[in-house]
Parts: sequence; structure tokens; C-alpha cells
Amino acid sequence: MTSYTFEAAPKVVKTHSKYKPDSAKGTSSALTTFNKLMQDSRIKTMNPVNQEQEYVRLEKERIKIDNMHSQLLHFKKNKKKMTPYDIKPSPNPRIEVNLQFFLQDPNNLPAKTTVIDTQTDKFEEIEKVEVYIPKKTGIDASTQVEDNELFEFDREVGPIVNVIVTKTLEQVTKKTLRF
Repeated sequence: MTSYTFEAAPKVVKTHSKYKPDSAKGTSSALTTFNKLMQDSRIKTMNPVNQEQEYVRLEKERIKIDNMHSQLLHFKKNKKKMTPYDIKPSPNPRIEVNLQFFLQDPNNLPAKTTVIDTQTDKFEEIEKVEVYIPKKTGIDASTQVEDNELFEFDREVGPIVNVIVTKTLEQVTKKTLRF
């Protein structure tokens, strides 16, 4: 039995337009429209609002031409099925907002600055107010505790430390005798 092998030169697979979103195609064209508009010398003298309006006008025109071109191609492919009366005008184009016109200063002038000096009033010290002491009522009571009356550290802690040290030594000696 013979084995079959397939031998062909590799070639690039073309992408299908149905897998590409329409917005990806329009974005690069919109950038092209924006770049062409910015190269125009008369656009630099306009204010940003008029620049945007001019951009929208050119973009609508570009989309209209693209739609007519695609409809014409579709008509040529389906000549037998379509009549010229089946070609309908495309809806108004949806144009994304381009904020580039408003993000740049058209005149590139530095911002206006003004130097202002202020002088504060002379610092006056606040008069010291006496601390409020409430009027005494009732009988004063107090307890006097002298040193070493309540707790003497060496005398109180000594027995506890003695027990801890003794138990620790017992445990250590038991473990060393087993081994």
C-alpha cells in the first residue's frame, strides 16, 4: 500500500470581511480624512468648532462615496437578480466624534500669567485665656500609697521564676537520660 503526501507551496489565507467589524475599516479611513484635513492650510486659521464641522462634512462625503461604491459592486455581481431601481440610498452615516480639534491649542500661545502680591496683617498674639476650673462641690477624698506598699517586684516574682526554671531543668534532664 502506498502512502499519499500533499505537496503544495504555502500561500497566505485571505481574511473574510464578515469576520471583521465594520468599525475597524472606517477608523483608518477616518484617520486618513483627519490627516488630509490637517494638511490643508486654510483649516489652521479656523476655530476648533469650524474645523470639526469641516471634518464631519468631509467624512460624510467619504462615507457616501464608499456606500455608493459598495452598492455598485453589489449591483454588478447581482445584475441578473437586481434592477437599477433596487438600489436604495444609504442611511445617514454615523460619524464618531473626533475631539482632536479641541485638544490642541490652535494658536500655540503660552497661557496668560499675572503676578499678584499679597500682604497679610501683622501677627498679633492671642491673649491667654485662663483654664476653666469648675467650682468645687462635695468633700475631697484621697488615698496615699507609698513605694513598696502594693507590689515589690523581687519578692513577688521570685517564686514564679524559681518554679519555671526548676520545671525546665527537670524536662531537659529527663530527655537527656532517655537518649
